[in-house]
Amino acid sequence: MTSIFTIIGVAFFAQWSHQSNITAGVIIFLTSPLKIGDQIRIYEGEGIHGAITGIGLFFTTIITEENQRLMLTNTAFMQKLWSVKISTLK
Repeated sequence: MTSIFTIIGVAFFAQWSHQSNITAGVIIFLTSPLKIGDQIRIYEGEGIHGAITGIGLFFTTIITEENQRLMLTNTAFMQKLWSVKISTLK
C-alpha cells in the first residue's frame, strides 16, 4: 500500500507542476506583461539581463548579454522580481 500511495503522490506532484507552468504561461500570454524582444532584468543573485526570445506554455526563453540562452519555467518566472526596460518615446 505504501508503494502505491508513493506512486500516486509522485504522479499528482508531477501533474500539479505541469498544470502550474501551463497556468503561468497562459497568464503571461493573456495579461501581456512582456513581449518577445523586450529587454528584461531579473533580480536574483547578481541579476540576469537579457532579451525575451520566446514565451511558451512551460518556459520563457531569455538570451543574456553574454549570449547564453536561459529557459525559466513560467512558474519560476512568475515568482521572481523582474523589470522590463522601457524605451523612451519621442
